Amino acid sequence: MRRVARDLGVSPMALYWHVASKDDLLRLMVDAVEGEISIPEPSGDWRADLTNTAHQYRETLLRHGWMTSLIAHRRSLGPNELPHIENSLAALDHLGVTIRQAFNVLMAVETYYLGFAIREQQELATERANNHMTPRQVRNAIVGEGVRLRTENLYPRVAELFEQGTFLTRDERFDFGLARLLDGIQADLQA
Repeated sequence: MRRVARDLGVSPMALYWHVASKDDLLRLMVDAVEGEISIPEPSGDWRADLTNTAHQYRETLLRHGWMTSLIAHRRSLGPNELPHIENSLAALDHLGVTIRQAFNVLMAVETYYLGFAIREQQELATERANNHMTPRQVRNAIVGEGVRLRTENLYPRVAELFEQGTFLTRDERFDFGLARLLDGIQADLQA
């Protein structure tokens, strides 16, 4: 709170006229970022709607990397998040599922994009730490590590993966995982 007050040029006690605690301030910050996300009214295509939602959240979490660690510990359930939940639940209305089933679907999708965002922030931090290396140098280092593992007869599958040096981009991995998750949900709903 002292740092925020200093950055705003006010006394720490002045902040308490607006927020009761640090937790309240953090909830307001999360809800403010939620306000950047636009979850439209349901289109009638639940997969497209949930895919759009997942992409919007991922993009927002990329812009606000600090949020991945923050929302792991608190929900805002403020005026910006509640409409998102409502529209996402409404996207599943025509499937004939209970509200509990619809909520479970939303939680599966949310868990996926939040987990992906955490991993993505880890990868971005590693890239920033290695910013002196060109993409070619990074690839060569990974391939070299694969050769080392193969030479030492360690972890043959990891060695093969590293030696090939062909990895999906984060976008490709995100889309692949999300599509497989939605495939599983769709199969479950049809059963």
